[in-house]
Amino acid sequence: GIAATDTLAFGIAGQYFFDFYQNATDNSLGVDGYQIEGNVAWTPVENFTVLTGVAYRDLTDDVSLVGGGSDNLDGSLEGFVRFTREF
Repeated sequence: GIAATDTLAFGIAGQYFFDFYQNATDNSLGVDGYQIEGNVAWTPVENFTVLTGVAYRDLTDDVSLVGGGSDNLDGSLEGFVRFTREF
């Protein structure tokens, strides 16, 4: 992460997944995927931090991971907010 100020920091990360395989087999599905993540940590007062994060993931092909064939998968977006108080 990068500290923008004394009370604010942020980070970004990405992953690329090459060639998913069918569970418990050596069968390549020919599908790749990726994920992009970002977070912001804000410390408004000493020993208290608010952390927020968001992640987006998607497949690069329109193939079902279960049985093959087209299934028009859309990407998924998720996020969180965490409050941390240190004593």
